[in-house]
Amino acid sequence: MSHQSYRPPKLTSIIGGIIVAVLLLISMCMLGSVVKALGTAVFYVPARLGLFDQVRAADVVELDMLPSNSVLAFSLPGRYHVYTADLDLLETAAALGVAGAKPWLTILSVRSGEEVPVDYVTRGVRPYDSPHAPGRPVLSFTISTPGEYALRYPSRQTTLAIVPDHTTGRERELTLTAIAEVALLVGGGAWALRRRGRRRPSLPRSPE
Repeated sequence: MSHQSYRPPKLTSIIGGIIVAVLLLISMCMLGSVVKALGTAVFYVPARLGLFDQVRAADVVELDMLPSNSVLAFSLPGRYHVYTADLDLLETAAALGVAGAKPWLTILSVRSGEEVPVDYVTRGVRPYDSPHAPGRPVLSFTISTPGEYALRYPSRQTTLAIVPDHTTGRERELTLTAIAEVALLVGGGAWALRRRGRRRPSLPRSPE
């Protein structure tokens, strides 16, 4: 029985493997941005028709997490999402959400001291997520009374983004809208190509 001799990998193979791994990592990191960019294009027309409220860049508030607390003034009541692109925070939020643990963000009314309930967002990135906020939503809360609120969270060298939530409860509607618009675009493009092919003059045949 013969044994094949061990051949160490070539330097080019090692470098090639490293490059492939880096490209895969970059593609995974950029996937969310690509999905949100496509969603922005798809929902552009419905937003202009008043069927979908798109978050503006001016509506997004970014928080530096290095100081472990901040005070925000909410001028409008409603639901809000907390976005982050920090991998550690994404993994922590997912693990705590599965365990049913208390969220790492605490929100208190400055005037009354009442605590605002905070819930986990366990889904991944969606086309209707805001492209003006990094990452995806991991937490959500509802402001019932406009005013100043104190936010407390673990100190980290990263940022959070507070984004108005215009999508919760409308996920099915938004998904069907996106599917219908994509189908309309694809169908219209196919019809235009077929019509153009029919109009193309045929070449005369050479006499035999």
